[in-house]
Amino acid sequence: MTKKFTLITLVLIGIALRLAAQSPGEIAPILQKCMDIPDLQKYYPPSVNDKKSPIYIVQYPVAFPEGIVLTKNGSEVKFITISQLAENPVQEYFMFRSLNSGPDSTTAVINYFYDCNSALKQFKMLTINVDLEKAGKRWNVSQAILKGDTK
Repeated sequence: MTKKFTLITLVLIGIALRLAAQSPGEIAPILQKCMDIPDLQKYYPPSVNDKKSPIYIVQYPVAFPEGIVLTKNGSEVKFITISQLAENPVQEYFMFRSLNSGPDSTTAVINYFYDCNSALKQFKMLTINVDLEKAGKRWNVSQAILKGDTK
């Protein structure tokens, strides 16, 4: 049991160090491409009085460096901690379960929670497995699989 815990801890530290070594400018295009997956667009919240609801990324279990600027639906994407989510529940948010980025390819496993109702403790969730490849200076989604509460 102790060996298993130690191994898991070392893997998580390795992921955190690899992400910390990347600059916000290197990570931002990858995150943006993940949010821009065409099949994902229909799950985003509708406009209310012509104003789109903000999109949130929870900094757990993968945490991103400060200074990343992303936009979606004309609003800035907001990064929040797991404790901020518990204190102020939101209706839609991303949780990156893993993000393995190399110089020319990236894989990610992401949960997108939507239609969340904290009072009733109900939500819908998608798991998104995404592969990205770098062509020149641009990242492109080579494969995206959505599973879960699909429309």
